[in-house]
Amino acid sequence: MRLLVLPWLVGCAPGLEGVLTVEQLPSEALGTTYQYATYVHPDAVLAPGAPWLLVTDGDQALEHAAESLDREVRRGNAAPVVLVGIGRQASRDRDYTPWPETPADGVDDWDPDWGGGIEPFFDFVHEVVVPKAEGELGIGGAPEDRGVFGHSLGGLAAVWASTFDRATFRRFGASSPSLWWDAAVPLSWERPAEPPVTLFTSIGSTEVPPMNVLFEAYVEAVARDRAVALEVRRYHGRDHFTAPDKALGDALSALFPAEAP
Repeated sequence: MRLLVLPWLVGCAPGLEGVLTVEQLPSEALGTTYQYATYVHPDAVLAPGAPWLLVTDGDQALEHAAESLDREVRRGNAAPVVLVGIGRQASRDRDYTPWPETPADGVDDWDPDWGGGIEPFFDFVHEVVVPKAEGELGIGGAPEDRGVFGHSLGGLAAVWASTFDRATFRRFGASSPSLWWDAAVPLSWERPAEPPVTLFTSIGSTEVPPMNVLFEAYVEAVARDRAVALEVRRYHGRDHFTAPDKALGDALSALFPAEAP
């Protein structure tokens, strides 16, 4: 099962309120050049400790995320955080999936071009993307200041980071996460007892097995974890490609709520 294209991310409307910048950022370790983009809302605070959100599939998703942020800030639901997008569509299958513990039937050698690159990808995020974003914009500085959002395989990446990379991030948004990966092994990952994190996760009501079944099993498991402040949304009448449109705005509101007046 491959999810290569995210059509919901294509063709975003113009008219953003803040400043969107785009450049290319190479990774020597991965042999890949990514699109790196930032969005600074006009009300964003550029100072140490200011929060920001890393958006996976950022080469396609960041402009849409910026539109969602503008909307939720206007509504008084979300704080005007900085958005940082990183991604390359041709590499997402590799970058957002862990090395399989359970090879598919009849497969002796797993193809590294298909998956298993999530650890080196997040090493690149930790060693290059985070210092670049925080150094150039003067934001963040601590795990509590940083979040990750992703959809589908990007949602799986957010689930992985919420388990294995709490040293870098503490806020996580997983839209329709691809928990089917590696025969649903992600459901058995043992989450650390600390530090505490905030997790938003969501799914469309018309998504089909195994997405919906595994999502409910995941939510049930996470709900028992006292270290996780969990918020769950199920979007009536939406499928795998229409659910993330709602998820982005709701994740921003859940992970970075507006301060009370």
